[in-house]
Amino acid sequence: EQIQSEQPFTVPEPFMYFDPSEYEEQYGYGQDEAPLQDIEDPLAMGLAEAGGPQLESLPLPEESIVGGGNKFGDQVSMEGTHAGTDLQAVEGTPALAPVSGTISSVENDSKGLGLQVKIRDRQGHEHTLAHLLSVAVDVGDAVQAGRQVGQVGESGAGATGPHLDFRIKDRNGRDVNPEPLLGKYGNLAPHPNTIEEGEG
Repeated sequence: EQIQSEQPFTVPEPFMYFDPSEYEEQYGYGQDEAPLQDIEDPLAMGLAEAGGPQLESLPLPEESIVGGGNKFGDQVSMEGTHAGTDLQAVEGTPALAPVSGTISSVENDSKGLGLQVKIRDRQGHEHTLAHLLSVAVDVGDAVQAGRQVGQVGESGAGATGPHLDFRIKDRNGRDVNPEPLLGKYGNLAPHPNTIEEGEG
């Protein structure tokens, strides 16, 4: 039986960013109370105007995102250049379709990204949710943005704690930086005691 999330979690507009200098005074990284700045992100706007990838939903429930990890472009030993953005959450947290589209792949790569789901949107861009604990969809399923497609885990190589490795490829197979599309959640610092420094 497929699992449906109660409601979609949409990315607020304009994109919101926190000030890191004021972010560490709270419970570690003070996510809920950190002051936010309304900034229209020119890269995100450029992607939208050029027909590039866009998000209709965050890939995790907004309130469940507690920190970040490796960022797009970071150098890691497992793959060289990290091609995604890590979002920390408790194991079992619903992983949500960030776009409406079709499930193009469900695979388990124990030496790489572990259990993962790939969603191809209507424009042909592919969105990957990796290191999952479980999946709730099959290849060929049509999904709406915000639908639960799996659960956050730490499967695969290099994952040192539960988190979602979120990746995007454009219609030409080129890696796209998800961080401008994730708003403030694309630039979170790691949360203590949730994931250690690692490669995931």
